[in-house]
Amino acid sequence: MKKLYSTIMLLAMMVAALSLTACGGDDEDDDIGGGGSSSSSTLKMVSSKGEEYYLLDRYNEQHYGNLSPRGHIWCFMENEKGNSAGYFRIKLGSVKTIADFSVGLDLGEVDMNFATQGDYNHYNEFDYASGSIKVIANDGKSFTLRFDNYVAERSSGWTMTVNGTLYVEDEKYY
Repeated sequence: MKKLYSTIMLLAMMVAALSLTACGGDDEDDDIGGGGSSSSSTLKMVSSKGEEYYLLDRYNEQHYGNLSPRGHIWCFMENEKGNSAGYFRIKLGSVKTIADFSVGLDLGEVDMNFATQGDYNHYNEFDYASGSIKVIANDGKSFTLRFDNYVAERSSGWTMTVNGTLYVEDEKYY
């Protein structure tokens, strides 16, 4: 009987150990994107004027950013009330390809543009103030950026603070 009890206990411990390791994961891979790419974005922009904007593409309902042939990263944003859209663009200054955005790359002190609906011809230019934008994943077809308290400001004192992630693909024409 003792032998049967010992065998059952040993099997129970093995099952418990296997179930615990199956639930585990390498959290470090999540911090740098694990070299892969996720098609989800969590980008949020907060204006010093009191509005919050979230990633949106009204035209095809996909939540991602675009890399233009001129080397700009852009996307559409929508305010929290859903009644006003904005156009957000990071100006990189040179032609880039997906391959140029290696995991760990810090985009440095880049400037941005932001324009609200109906005002797309008058881009509000913002200068870098603080924070960072880093590449956390690149699968060769797309990449993901992490915005960490990225703040840009206009001379008028208007600031935009950006946090979250942005999944970026090559610009598509429809």
